[in-house]
Amino acid sequence: MVTGRVVGEKTQAGEGTLRAILAGAPDGATALIAPETDARWSYGALRDQVVALAGQLAALGIGRGDRVAIVLPDGPAIVAAFLAVVHDGAVAAPLNRAYTADEFAFYFDDIGPRALIVLPGEAAAAR
Repeated sequence: MVTGRVVGEKTQAGEGTLRAILAGAPDGATALIAPETDARWSYGALRDQVVALAGQLAALGIGRGDRVAIVLPDGPAIVAAFLAVVHDGAVAAPLNRAYTADEFAFYFDDIGPRALIVLPGEAAAAR
């Protein structure tokens, strides 16, 4: 939860951006709470996940303006994936896990993603 900021408030040099908030938050402060399980992620843990995945995407050549489809369940993992994708300027395209094969085909054709983020073990089904 972000507190103390007004949405739309003018900021200086990136202050108040998601990246700046993530970088400046105390490691132990709670960043995310999964409502179904009450599982909590600290800013430090979220930051570690975002930086690690952003590095993996960069190593794959994903960069500014590239589109990345994300098919993950609601929760901390999709938040981390979204933030990792946009970390270096790529475009995140979260998709509903309940889409049919035809709907996925439509969105993939429309989006033209360079990469797809799914849960471990689901890559074969995505092909």
